[in-house]
Amino acid sequence: QRLASYYGQPSNRVVGALSPQQATNGVKFSRLLGSSHWRYKYRRIYERQEGQWMTPCELFRPHFSNCLGSFIAHDYSQSPYINNKGDNDDRQKKRDKKKLKDDDNDRGGGEDELHILELGAGRGTNANLVLSYLRDNHPVIYSRTKYFVLDSSPTLHCLQKKTILGSGDHVGKVEFLLQDLTDAATCDKISILPRSNVLTYVVAL
Repeated sequence: QRLASYYGQPSNRVVGALSPQQATNGVKFSRLLGSSHWRYKYRRIYERQEGQWMTPCELFRPHFSNCLGSFIAHDYSQSPYINNKGDNDDRQKKRDKKKLKDDDNDRGGGEDELHILELGAGRGTNANLVLSYLRDNHPVIYSRTKYFVLDSSPTLHCLQKKTILGSGDHVGKVEFLLQDLTDAATCDKISILPRSNVLTYVVAL
């Protein structure tokens, strides 16, 4: 009940954010004069926002999310189960792909699809930035991507939709799941995503 009450607060009281100017331009890390300067700036950032805490993707935007997007794109492109131009289709890879395709017929999900599931997506900043990174730097992978945002807070859920879909950039790419993760963890009858062979990356910040 205490957790439900906490996440039922207005979204700006739960997860903090950079000021509009900082959110647009980011923190100029190259101008910091060492760790003491960063601690000073870090305190000032916290003093100017209303949230209880801030996630790394807020403090280090867009770099933190860009790193996640880069890792996902690189790892996905190296998967033996994905049809990527330039892959070496040796016999083992062909057998693996055939097995995956056969399983897909039973479970659903194409072999080239990519799913990203974020558990507790805060203000939606990370999801928005990861998708933007994939769109701008890996358009083929972006075209194959479906992003799932799971959260138990109705107020944060509304903010996430505004953050991710407000500009119209990622419409059709995101599915929002209002669900308590503890229920899924403790009850066998509750599942987050249907079982499939789609390559899925789970992000939990």
